[in-house]
Amino acid sequence: MSLTNPLSKCILVLTALAVLLSGQIIAAPAKAQASASDRAFSPFGMCSHPMWGYGHATIDRELDALSAAGGKWLRFDAEWRDGEPQRGVYYDWYFRQIDYICSAAKARGIEVQVNVFGTPGWANGGKGLAVPPTNDADFANFIRKMVATYRGRIKYWEIWNEQNISEFWQPSPDAARYTRLLKAAYEAAKA
Repeated sequence: MSLTNPLSKCILVLTALAVLLSGQIIAAPAKAQASASDRAFSPFGMCSHPMWGYGHATIDRELDALSAAGGKWLRFDAEWRDGEPQRGVYYDWYFRQIDYICSAAKARGIEVQVNVFGTPGWANGGKGLAVPPTNDADFANFIRKMVATYRGRIKYWEIWNEQNISEFWQPSPDAARYTRLLKAAYEAAKA
C-alpha cells in the first residue's frame, strides 16, 4: 500500500484508531468494576442545579454517569427559600431529597458540597431570592439547622451562589455585606 495515496493514508489512520479504541472497549468492563474506594483521588465532579426537579431514578442515572467518568464531587444547590418557606417551618420533602442525594452519592464514593442560598420572602420583605436577608441571624439559624441535620454526612458547605454577580446578589454585589452574612453562617455552622 502506498502512503502517497490519500485513500491509503485514511485507511491506515482509521485502522490505527480502530485498534486503539477496541483495546479501550475491551478494558472498560474490568475498569468499570473497580469500586469507588479503589479509585485514586479525583478533583473532578459536577455542579447540578436541577437535582431538585429530579426523581430518584434520574438522580441515580446522573450519579452513575458522574462515577463512571471518574468524578468524585457533586455540588448541588439547596435553596433556603425551599427549605424554610416560613420562619421556623421546615419542608420535610426538602430534607428527604437532600437525604436521598447524599445517600446515593455516598454509595458511589462521591463527596457532596451543598450550596445554600436563596432568601425566602419572609426574610427580606418579599424582595426576591437574590436579595440577602434583612437579618443575618435568620440565615444563620437555617445554616445551624442544616449543619446539625447533616453533621457527619455533609462536610462541605458553600454559603451563597456567585455573590459576586448581580444575578445572585441584588441589588448589586457587596463584599462587605456578603462578609457579614458569611461570618454569621460560619459561626452558626461551628456552634
